[in-house]
Amino acid sequence: MACGKWAVGKGWLEVNPYEGLKPKKDNPKEIKPFTQEEIRAILAGFDEVAPHYSPFVRFLMATGVRTSEAIGLLWGHVDFQRSEIVIKESLPKDLTGNGYRRVRKETKTGNIRYLPMSLELQALLLFLRPAKVNPDSLVFTTPQGCVIDADNFRCRQWAKVLKAQSIPYRKPYTTRHTMASHAIEQGVPMTGVAYLLGHTDTSMVTKHYGHMVNRPTLPAIPIG
Repeated sequence: MACGKWAVGKGWLEVNPYEGLKPKKDNPKEIKPFTQEEIRAILAGFDEVAPHYSPFVRFLMATGVRTSEAIGLLWGHVDFQRSEIVIKESLPKDLTGNGYRRVRKETKTGNIRYLPMSLELQALLLFLRPAKVNPDSLVFTTPQGCVIDADNFRCRQWAKVLKAQSIPYRKPYTTRHTMASHAIEQGVPMTGVAYLLGHTDTSMVTKHYGHMVNRPTLPAIPIG
């Protein structure tokens, strides 16, 4: 519409052909984070059906990091002395390759963030830590010690566990929404949630989770 108006102003068009067209509405998809009960059911399901990936799923739930960030996490990024995890790299698929090769790169937003470890998360990583730590080794791998393929994990483990636990299917990325939603419900400010998610400001957080902040109650109406 603006382009047509500009062309009319320049004298290149007599009539704006886009005049009267309504801009497409932004229809954001409803976010359905996992409830506390669903989280427990998913973790119990992985403990039973795919125990090797249980720590990986617990990490995703607890931190809300992107799947590629969890896949690319190195032991050198886990600081037990400071009790924090450094998220500064990811290991996404190389879209220019055959679909299996992965390339190490910076995070999606290019930010470095430091996630404080809870006692539960620290215990989880201490349990996984090998006797001799190689800082360049991956924290999470397949049972064969290879890089986790996100698509294979989603199809072969994730979907199977959710079906077995009778939980409506949502993608593994929902663990990110889950962490953010529960953080807001537990009183973490928007700026803090934005930092944990790796955003430079609160705009994305406000767009997706703003409805959860200071949610009003209906007024008392005498309908009884």
